Amino acid sequence: MLSVVVFGAGEAGRQTIASMGSSARVVAVCDNDSAKHGGSLCGHPIIAPDSIAKLAPDQVIVASMYWREIVTQLVGFGIKADQIVVAPVSSGGANRQSNQEPASTFEPLIPEWMSVNLRCAYGFSGSYEPLVSAILPTRDRAQTLPRAIESVLAQCYRNWELLVVDDGSLDDTASIVEQYRIRDPRIRFLVQDRLGVSAARNRGLVEASGELIAYVDSDNRWHPDYLALMVCAFRDDAFDTGYAGINLFDLETGRFRCVVNPYSYERLLKSNWIDLNVFMHRRELVEEMGGFDESMTRLVDWDLILRYTRHHPPFVVGSALADYFRESGVSCVTNSEPYLENRVRLESKDKVGIKRFRRPGRPRIAYVQHEFPALSQTFVQNEISRLLAKEVDVSVFHFRDSAVRASIPDAWDVAKFSNREELAYLIASRRIDLVHTHFAVPHPADFVVPVCERMCLPFTIKPHAFDIFRRDHDPRHNIVKTAGSDLCSAVYCEGTYHRAFLEGQGVPCLKLEIVRNVFEIDQFWVANPTARSSVVRLISISRFVEKKGLHLLVTAFRELPNPELRLELHGYGEERDRLVALAAGDSRISIHEGPRCPAETAEVMRDADLFLLPCVEDRNGDTDGLPTVIMEAIASGVPVLTTPIASTGDLVQDRKTGVLVASGSVADLVDGIQRFVVLSTQVRQQLIDDARLHLRAEFDPDLNTIRLLQSWGRILPGVFRNVSI
Repeated sequence: MLSVVVFGAGEAGRQTIASMGSSARVVAVCDNDSAKHGGSLCGHPIIAPDSIAKLAPDQVIVASMYWREIVTQLVGFGIKADQIVVAPVSSGGANRQSNQEPASTFEPLIPEWMSVNLRCAYGFSGSYEPLVSAILPTRDRAQTLPRAIESVLAQCYRNWELLVVDDGSLDDTASIVEQYRIRDPRIRFLVQDRLGVSAARNRGLVEASGELIAYVDSDNRWHPDYLALMVCAFRDDAFDTGYAGINLFDLETGRFRCVVNPYSYERLLKSNWIDLNVFMHRRELVEEMGGFDESMTRLVDWDLILRYTRHHPPFVVGSALADYFRESGVSCVTNSEPYLENRVRLESKDKVGIKRFRRPGRPRIAYVQHEFPALSQTFVQNEISRLLAKEVDVSVFHFRDSAVRASIPDAWDVAKFSNREELAYLIASRRIDLVHTHFAVPHPADFVVPVCERMCLPFTIKPHAFDIFRRDHDPRHNIVKTAGSDLCSAVYCEGTYHRAFLEGQGVPCLKLEIVRNVFEIDQFWVANPTARSSVVRLISISRFVEKKGLHLLVTAFRELPNPELRLELHGYGEERDRLVALAAGDSRISIHEGPRCPAETAEVMRDADLFLLPCVEDRNGDTDGLPTVIMEAIASGVPVLTTPIASTGDLVQDRKTGVLVASGSVADLVDGIQRFVVLSTQVRQQLIDDARLHLRAEFDPDLNTIRLLQSWGRILPGVFRNVSI
């Protein structure tokens, strides 16, 4: 661990210390102002500059606008230049020479686990000054109580109230508190019979008037900056809980330890390392999840922190802002109450059926995707666009960026995550009501299910094709386990084949609902399309992958004797070189890159006589589910020839709404194209008209958006009450 001295005991020094985490240890703060020597900043002693060399720090961080003079001063004290870094500070101040940059650029030791909001802009702002209710339970602690009360009185942040709850003390507690109460009317004194520490804290919660709740025990003390820094973090209403580090002093053995760690719910389940004296939360959480469990005699702090942070992940201030003292002659429940039976009580609690606090407003949906925004998954973006138009707030959280990206509006709320804790932060920060995810692998089992079960949040899932049909994905997607979760409220299917397949896998049939893919019909819909007198231009638009069957299409087309026919393949993917090789020597075949957006796709569709997509099952068992591009072709007034793979038959019915040929057969593909080419103009026109009527009746994007909203409305009726459907 890097040992650091921070030079500058002002606001810049405070911000520098607050930005640090467990990767660095601040051993002291230094300042040229001798009036500050002997004091402390964020719990660290303030020393004179000539004392730095004795500490032999690994690094000195200069947090002052007078950095040039200080760097020269430090070198004079024997500190090497490569040990000195300069923190960025405000450009204000007449003495700052802003025309030059420091020789050593400051790179803050900011751990990734700290909140982005805190890492980017830390510092107290007087524009947000909520009342903080500090709850101090005590019993027979007259000898240590003044230290705790004095630490509250010494806070830089002034808008607080202190509720001292006396749990039946027999010593001088009452007279001590009365003296302080006369001195400062913000102190309130509550007395009760000996009901225990949980009852005392709960009494304080009932009497508290503050928007924020803090705790201080009579054997602890806060550092003067504690409330200021914590309140600063609560300016971001994305957070309902937060904590800082604490110094542990064992006065019996002389041992000292500083505890500050990144947050991990899974780790917190195993043991508690967040001290209640540096834990704060919003008052509304008490209404949502209750206060302290009075049936427990020990581990009550752990129980409350576990319950609150499970659903409301905390921000973390990476600095020690309080001290805990273990002293002889001071009793505590750790030494007097049984551990095992309280641990069993904590672990046996039913934490699922809680009342969730919800702020009023529009429904909030999180789309959790493995990659985003994928050009091959435009139905996801289309679905989101329709929901936003219905005044549903949608946030997209994705694990990685798509290699081939689609274009999305800058105004969309999109964020990346790399682990469960980051996803939980994002969900909590957006006050999400329900999680929805496309594809059954790999993110649902890895992220969606564990995070939603932890946060008691309902989720819905829509499997598609490769994620459930590929044989090598079968053990990974575990769709039966995912769908079997009590919080999985619905499994949406592209079509009848998907529903039968998933039911056959063991997915509960009552959870299966058909909701078709959403496509941008308005960008493709052509008014009164007319079949041309002869068939000339054949097109296909897709990714160049094996399951699209384009290698069979090129082979079949080359067998056609018609010199007037033209075949255009538009797309991208790993099969491109293979297709180019297969097409070599036939001038009727052309292969094009793209299209990259719906408008380009619509342009390619224009004036086409036949759209072909001869899908097959590839070597891994992967197949298409019901390609969106077929809907786009029908909307564009282009007849379709395809194969009855998966649920495609729901849309394309042979000789009624298109042409179906056997999958994987070059001969059938040749025959199907030849049969279509010789159809009369009237018959081809009838295929176009019937296909478009069927598309509007069953696959219309507005219809399927309504189906989705109706389903979510059944899951959360109160949340979707005001959504226009």
